[in-house]
Amino acid sequence: MTHFYSGLRLFYGQIFVLFTVFNLLYLLIVSTITGNSGYNFLVWNLFLGFLPYLIVIVLKLYTDRLNLLWLLFGSFIWLLFYPNTSKTGL
Repeated sequence: MTHFYSGLRLFYGQIFVLFTVFNLLYLLIVSTITGNSGYNFLVWNLFLGFLPYLIVIVLKLYTDRLNLLWLLFGSFIWLLFYPNTSKTGL
């Protein structure tokens, strides 16, 4: 059963990256065609929304090697960036 869930996580991660790239390409095309750079803040918002995902990946990879203090610190940093995920729809 563990093998199925690990493959599912990889699948969701690939879809996550695919949609992020799609959003960036869409933003680039729209701002090039219209000449309007009013939505360029979305690049920064996507980056801030991506940070909790990266933090979770790092914490998951190094959970067995981290002591409790580093794990709590990483969780606190994750919690600081978590509100940005709801704004970006991640």
